Amino acid sequence: MERGQVAPASCPTRPHRAGWGFRIGVGVLALGLFAGLSGYLRSLERAALSGGVSDDPDAGRTRTIARVRQMVGAMKLLTVELLTTVNYTAGDESWRGDVSATVEAPVKLHFGTDLARARVEWGAIGPATRVVRITAPVPERLATEVVGEAEAVNVSVGWLRFRSRAGEYYLGLARKGIYDAARRMTLSEKDAADVRELTRRKLADAARLMAPDEGLDFRIAFADE
Repeated sequence: MERGQVAPASCPTRPHRAGWGFRIGVGVLALGLFAGLSGYLRSLERAALSGGVSDDPDAGRTRTIARVRQMVGAMKLLTVELLTTVNYTAGDESWRGDVSATVEAPVKLHFGTDLARARVEWGAIGPATRVVRITAPVPERLATEVVGEAEAVNVSVGWLRFRSRAGEYYLGLARKGIYDAARRMTLSEKDAADVRELTRRKLADAARLMAPDEGLDFRIAFADE
């Protein structure tokens, strides 16, 4: 360099500013990836918690009916009990005098409905009510139970008959006959209607207990209706 010349000033480099810019760029990119991944994971979590429920109303109704059908079938057999009475008289007529013995006792009739054969379907759908119709088999008698310890007896013997012999003999026949009479007895129209109504209410109550949060109104019908 010649004397008297001034050396040009060198342009200072800015390493710190360039370094910070690179770091900020990487940070923004990482933040974006994290936000996207977090959103994706949250969407998976919501789908898992909701069971993958879609907004399709038909799909939702199909799932609801399938769930109710499974719950109803799990009950298998729904039973109700009807309490009534039965009586039977045994006796004999003779010149020595007539003898008769009558026994009356309460009877428990047990009826059952096979829910494995029930049909579950939508009855009606409205803005405020969702009706599910359950069509069940007609209740059938399963068992007949005579409450012998609560029996009432009436023995009548003629003037040449003895209670200790003829009376007790025919009383034994009456006690035996009352069980056959109970098994053969047929229901009156009122009793048959009571059995249906008891079964209808019990099934509806059980369905509501099994699906308390479904907002469903259950209507019960029988196969012959």
